[in-house]
Amino acid sequence: PRARSFSSAGCSRGSVPERFRIAHVHWAFPPTTGGVESHLYDLARLQTTRGHEVTVVTGEPEPTSTGEYRIVSTPLLKLESIRDAGVDPDYADDLRRTLRALLAERRIDVVHAHDLHHFTPEPALVLTELRRELGFSLHHTFHETWPDVLADRPVYRTWDGNYAVSTFVQSGCERRLGFRPLLFP
Repeated sequence: PRARSFSSAGCSRGSVPERFRIAHVHWAFPPTTGGVESHLYDLARLQTTRGHEVTVVTGEPEPTSTGEYRIVSTPLLKLESIRDAGVDPDYADDLRRTLRALLAERRIDVVHAHDLHHFTPEPALVLTELRRELGFSLHHTFHETWPDVLADRPVYRTWDGNYAVSTFVQSGCERRLGFRPLLFP
């Protein structure tokens, strides 16, 4: 494993001593509109301008690209497809193979997941396994506090970092999940 320390992957103010290979994982991306999607669009661009190599992994079938970072679309994260994930016995294995190949090929140092406590638990559980296998640093951002599909196995609590995008979300996580993530800088 090659895990290195990481603090918001170049999102904090000041100089960035290291450059990272970062993968963001989320269900959707522009042209789908929403707070998470616009945040990811800006965050990936900002991290690229700071010298990081960024890959966005999404279920968005035709994601909008700035050309500054790589976008990988997989139907395994497409919201319409994951509704069947709980009944598809091959879903977790297919997702594991897909993410393992991508993260290993890109030699990803940091995986930053967004709202993986929603819809289906498999992506978070698979990333937890791959973190041990591939040695990347694993982080999660809560953009809101919808019901937590990982309530029985909140694996994100053992990840290298957990963040909330606002004090409102941070307080909501504490109230609803019994867990207070750091406020995203």
